[in-house]
Amino acid sequence: MIVLDASLIIALILREANVPGGGAVYDTLEGETLAVPAHWPAEIGSALAINHRRGRISAENATIAVKKLLVLNPTVDPAPPLGDIPGLLQFAAAEQLTIYGAIYVRLAMKLDAMLATMDEAMRVSAKRHDISLLPS
Repeated sequence: MIVLDASLIIALILREANVPGGGAVYDTLEGETLAVPAHWPAEIGSALAINHRRGRISAENATIAVKKLLVLNPTVDPAPPLGDIPGLLQFAAAEQLTIYGAIYVRLAMKLDAMLATMDEAMRVSAKRHDISLLPS
């Protein structure tokens, strides 16, 4: 099981050079059960829209990317209830994460899953909690 952060998948879609073993990482994702938080589809859509506006990806390639993401078929974890926000705020502050980042890390903890991310703060937090990382 892998919790897939939008930062990694967007870096793969844009073929950014900072993803070690980019093609191999995507191949790993294809063969695994993936989980994402409820805000992930909006995060992906927003990143694709911003990068399209900046001329980094065509509308056609963004559509192709979404079709590839649908093939990965990630399970979308429900949004945390409003009552969980105080605990998320505490966790985020302690780990120096955004609320979005805290949700990813806590989902990996809950599922005892690997975390696939390019976000350095999330990677540091994951290491503190003995969460395996992709790319390693």
